Amino acid sequence: MLDCNGVVQRINSEFSRIFGYSSEEAIGKSIDDLIVPADHFQDARAITRRALNGESVALEGTRRRKYGMLIDVSVLASPIVVNDNLVGVYSIYRDITARKQAERKLRESEDRYRTLVNTTPEAVTVTDLEGKITYVAPQTLTLHGYDKSEDLMGKSAFDMIDPKDHKKATANMKKTFEEGIVRDVEYILLKKDGSQFYGELNASLIRDGQGKPIAFVATTRDITERKIAERALKESEEKYRNLFHSSNDAIFIHDLDGNIIDANDRAVSLLGYEKAEILEMTVAQLHPADQLAKSSQAFKTIARDGFVNFEAYFKKKDGSIFPADVSSSLFEIGDTSWIQGVVRDISDRKESETKLRESEERYRDLVEKAGAAILLIDRDGVFNYYNKRFAELLGYAFNEMKQKQLESIVHPDDFERVSRIRQALIQGKTETFRHEFRGVRKDGGIIYLECDATAVRDNGNIVGTQSYIWDVTLRKRSEEEIKSSEERLKLLFEYAPDGYFLTDLKGNFLDSNKATEEITGYKKQELVGKSFVKARLLSADQVRRIYEILARNAMGQRTGPDEFVLTRKDGSKTIVGIRTYPVKIEGNTVVLGIARDMTDYKRTQEELRKSYDRMQKVLEDTINALTSAVEKRDPYTAGHQHRVAILADAIAEKMKLPSHQKEGLHVAALVHDIGKINVPAGILNKPSSLSDAEFALVRDHVLVGYDILRTIEFPWQVAEIVFQHHERIDGSGYPMGLKSNDIMVEAKILAVADVVESMMAHRPYRPARGKDKAIAEIKVNKKKLYDAKIVNACLKVLSDSMFHF
Repeated sequence: MLDCNGVVQRINSEFSRIFGYSSEEAIGKSIDDLIVPADHFQDARAITRRALNGESVALEGTRRRKYGMLIDVSVLASPIVVNDNLVGVYSIYRDITARKQAERKLRESEDRYRTLVNTTPEAVTVTDLEGKITYVAPQTLTLHGYDKSEDLMGKSAFDMIDPKDHKKATANMKKTFEEGIVRDVEYILLKKDGSQFYGELNASLIRDGQGKPIAFVATTRDITERKIAERALKESEEKYRNLFHSSNDAIFIHDLDGNIIDANDRAVSLLGYEKAEILEMTVAQLHPADQLAKSSQAFKTIARDGFVNFEAYFKKKDGSIFPADVSSSLFEIGDTSWIQGVVRDISDRKESETKLRESEERYRDLVEKAGAAILLIDRDGVFNYYNKRFAELLGYAFNEMKQKQLESIVHPDDFERVSRIRQALIQGKTETFRHEFRGVRKDGGIIYLECDATAVRDNGNIVGTQSYIWDVTLRKRSEEEIKSSEERLKLLFEYAPDGYFLTDLKGNFLDSNKATEEITGYKKQELVGKSFVKARLLSADQVRRIYEILARNAMGQRTGPDEFVLTRKDGSKTIVGIRTYPVKIEGNTVVLGIARDMTDYKRTQEELRKSYDRMQKVLEDTINALTSAVEKRDPYTAGHQHRVAILADAIAEKMKLPSHQKEGLHVAALVHDIGKINVPAGILNKPSSLSDAEFALVRDHVLVGYDILRTIEFPWQVAEIVFQHHERIDGSGYPMGLKSNDIMVEAKILAVADVVESMMAHRPYRPARGKDKAIAEIKVNKKKLYDAKIVNACLKVLSDSMFHF
């Protein structure tokens, strides 16, 4: 309680607890002096005055405790009236510090979350449960192209989604209501101007304090760039898949044990295998035996470093060996590690390197013995290199030049000009400069020198100059020699055994030699100025080809040899092979053509072909004679070898065997029983089962056949095929008991064809069993006695109504 002057008259215990004053300390003191902080003094006085004026005042403010600590309080000040007289003020204080702190924290939290929503890169949108927008963050406006939130408030959120996605949006809205949240949903969204963009949305259900759903909140981000990137990635993957198969290098994908799981088209063409064959191989099988250690070391390096580059030799299917650059790297797909190996055939490069080394050795020797003096000077004018000719030119011993500088060998009157040229080169103002200057020899004599100077670069930086220097006298002599050389070259051109001619890019003759006159029948002056067409050297159907060649020449490409039939001046025909080379003469591109008369060569080729046909006929007659020799001794099997050959040919065709293998298989089938010539006729024609001793004699026919056939120089492995045609893939065959991979594919085919034909034909000891039983035999023993692929191919042949023995 306060008197009319604001002096404390009485306090209760709660006042003492809040402010820390005892009654003795408080009574008689001004309430404002006692508990009001200095910066709140005027406000507190105003409250007291209002109460003393008869007004009840309620407010909140800050007050000071006894020891200076500030607290938040609520104040209720009311006047005390007795008999209508104001006698004092009744003030009630309540400590509201805790509540104020909570309010400040709540306000700070609201500010933080408002700042977070307004500054987050994602667009935040709140809707009611029907999808009507109740709040949008500034980012939402920016994302959809709106200027102010009023443009969206109360509208349906579906207005910002492309109609094509409304069904999906409705389903996701239902899911959010049921599950409380949806994540990473993609939509086509709309801007205010109607334009579309891709967006990714996360949505949550908002509940009140009692857990009742009251609204949805959604965050949206623009993923247009990501979608574009994803499309680009897909296109990139397709592009790289195409690059894989169209690469000029062979590419293999294999596991850490070397098992090949994929190979591109170049790998197939380079190695000569079918792709299916490569996929059954390991990396080790691609190398010659002496390269396996290097391949093994490469695997260790990849396992350690993740990549390896090395050179190795590879073996093609035909047995030929070639060198290659190999670049292998380790990569992972999921939890599995794979290796990609890129193989580049460097046969040409190796040959070029050998020639280059030889050339470098020659040119190194030429540099030291060159007629030109060579000088390399660094930026500071120090001689970094010079050859013997440079020292000789200036009359010094070789070692004497080491301490010389440019100033000591250039005439004083020319030194400034030479220096300017050097500086221009060093500063990159010019890359090369040809000039003349006077040099000073050791004996003081003056010589005139010509110099080709160029800037020397290292990693793009100019580090000095390089000069080729000639004595002018020597140059003059060289010019005379060049003139003489030109005469010699002209003679070589004129009297070369092949036809040499020059044309422009339209095919008009510019020059020709005597051999060209002999080939065409026209004199040079008759050809010059005319084209192949105007000179009527080519038939109409060949003109297009010559213009295609000229077009390639115009692009700087060499061509040939290309074969043409020329019509000579007298109307006779001659065959020529023409090579062309684009060359520069006085800055213009012309075509140098070299024509070789191929008439005699063609005649020789034809004679060789006829000779080959004769030899082929002799070979066929030999095979027929061998076949007949067996069939005359065994009339029951007459025609057996021919029928087996027909079936074997059909199986090989189904399996797409290479032509060379098919030819060898056909010959082997025709003579596969030649060894029966050594079996007694009584055994061959015996109408009952054979004894063990008799069957042993029959089994020997493969050995006898091998001995007969190996003496004949077939272009195929006929003897080996015959030797193996009774082997079986489980090792139960004879004579060697070979298993699957050790048996030639031709022998496996012959084995199936032999069994099928034998079962379908009559024998002295049994009647023909027929096609069905033959088919049953190879089906039952597929993968046991007979190769599965071959059996499947044979079944396809036998099921073909067009096939007949």
